[in-house]
Amino acid sequence: MYKLNAQEVASIFQESVDGIATDLIRSHALKFSQEIESLSSPLFRWLEFRLRYVDPSPRRTVFSDKFPVSQLPVKAQEGLSQLIRVMEEGRDINPYQGRGLLKHDVSRELRGNRTNLLWADWGITHFHLDATLIPSDRYFSFPADYLAFCIVDAESVVFVDVLRHPNGDGFSDFSLLETVHRNWPAYMERFKLKGVLPGSRLSQSEIHSLREGGLSPFIVLGDSMYASPGMGITSASTPTKVTLIMNRLRETVDELARFVSEGDGQVAKTLQGIGAGAPILSLCATERGLVVYDETSKVAFSLSKLPGMEEVCDLMVPSWAIEKLLANVSLNS
Repeated sequence: MYKLNAQEVASIFQESVDGIATDLIRSHALKFSQEIESLSSPLFRWLEFRLRYVDPSPRRTVFSDKFPVSQLPVKAQEGLSQLIRVMEEGRDINPYQGRGLLKHDVSRELRGNRTNLLWADWGITHFHLDATLIPSDRYFSFPADYLAFCIVDAESVVFVDVLRHPNGDGFSDFSLLETVHRNWPAYMERFKLKGVLPGSRLSQSEIHSLREGGLSPFIVLGDSMYASPGMGITSASTPTKVTLIMNRLRETVDELARFVSEGDGQVAKTLQGIGAGAPILSLCATERGLVVYDETSKVAFSLSKLPGMEEVCDLMVPSWAIEKLLANVSLNS
């Protein structure tokens, strides 16, 4: 009777996760130069994209007191109306995020292009307001003169403001947070620092420079101080939330390895019952989602319904990512 070693299985599973992430990076044509060795984790690169990508699903739309936007050009208004419609109908709104969704590269030398710093720091995503039909041979919308700045979650899209497309430090416009605070104080209360006296407010250019340098300044609103709603920037100018979620995912995969290695557990019992010999296990992305696969017996164990694995499956292999990954494999086979 064979016995699985939990540490060895964990090591194999972690390698599998990186392999799956590498395949996903390629299938989505994500820029990944790996110029900086310490920032070249395939899993980190995939998660940075995965967390910014908005899953196609119907969402309710909520508007700040900036709406309706006064004196908005007709073309921008048409783009806004179309964007709202696409969001409410649950169609893919990612083409309106802009090419940075694919081209920002956490592993590159140039700090300012490692991620979307506004999203990483304040949790605000911007969308281009262009109503022009996107040609079939391209994915992204045409660049627009005006952008919608939004906070997106699983069920809703909060429209904070529409502004003319900024450049450089314009993406550190403090009026965006002032609007969020004024309209949704309960949301901002979650980030309020208790017992901390506010200092002076930083300028737009100062916030921008600090972000690029790997610092997330605290936020001064009224007589209170707040942490970053987007969880902020690491010293490498990458999103802190990606680091935290990646670490949590790694820990869950280690827990899965311990579960699989239990001699009296479901996986071990099933494999022993088959009697195909010592198992050769790995994690694989399949049309059934994420599975534990045994090369020896050719048996796969689906993880989508296993308690505690929901987040890992959603982060690694959401349905839209699996479809593209398998389509890419078919094209290359």
